[in-house]
Amino acid sequence: MLKKILLFLFVNLNILKVYALPGTFPLSIIVKNNNLCVFVSKKDNNLSINSLLRLQSFEVYPNKNGVLNYTSMQKEKTPINQESCIEFPQNKFKENQAYDLFLERGVVYSTRVCLRRNHNLIVLYNVEKGFTCSNNEIKSNFDQGFWIKIKSIFRLN
Repeated sequence: MLKKILLFLFVNLNILKVYALPGTFPLSIIVKNNNLCVFVSKKDNNLSINSLLRLQSFEVYPNKNGVLNYTSMQKEKTPINQESCIEFPQNKFKENQAYDLFLERGVVYSTRVCLRRNHNLIVLYNVEKGFTCSNNEIKSNFDQGFWIKIKSIFRLN
């Protein structure tokens, strides 16, 4: 019964909505040090540490190709959790603009996101109709406080 309740909570809370572009895998995103920070949320043996990791972002527009606004090549471990996430510098992003973010190392991971600032802090929003920033804030499922509350409710500590 407890497993069913936890599964129900996990499936129905929709805490972090990450949408991958066609042909790519989902890229997880959080705000860290007031920068966008990405990671792949899983361990994948195909992501070799000896190859370069490409990080890119594109401004997305309805009637034209995306406009590259940031690119970086790094020789780092593939970020597989929020502690090892790789940051995009915030000064590369405009407010109320849709962006495609990519992380590539043999396999391509992506997400489409919009950002706004609230009291000078970055807040992430979903993109609707492909190009428009919605009013639906993306809630991070990596909020430790949330899981501590769930564990305490079900006495799983």
